[in-house]
Amino acid sequence: MIQPIRIMLVDDHEHARQAMREIIQVDSRFDIVCEALNGEEAVALAEVWMPDLILMDINMPKLDGLGATKLIKERFPYVKIVMVTVSDDITDLFEAIKKGAQGYLLKNLHPTSWHEYLHAVAIDEAPMSREVALRLLKSFQPSIERIERSPSHLR
Repeated sequence: MIQPIRIMLVDDHEHARQAMREIIQVDSRFDIVCEALNGEEAVALAEVWMPDLILMDINMPKLDGLGATKLIKERFPYVKIVMVTVSDDITDLFEAIKKGAQGYLLKNLHPTSWHEYLHAVAIDEAPMSREVALRLLKSFQPSIERIERSPSHLR
């Protein structure tokens, strides 16, 4: 039998962790091993529990998700981290990737999409939700349009 993917949930809001827990527990491929209330706890619990995958909120007290992601990835580069947030700000996506996150999941994404997305991240695929992909493409639109309008000798 294949071992389940060991998951840590990190969010300072109990309701958010509860919602994530309810979504994740439906799929037997996942096992929630611990939960943290902030980035500091996440760093400490990562060392104790050695999760395969961490679902990390971005905005938290004490140490935010981006800072915690950077620290965890420095110490445990094999741990996959998916930022879970309500923010579809493309700057947050870029910052998360720069800090070492493998994924970016919007909290308003339909729960049935979570399982396949998280499984793909865990097996080293590089999935991106449709919403985030569209936002990313739109962020490049102005520069693409400038290139297309520039004289051909400048391209």
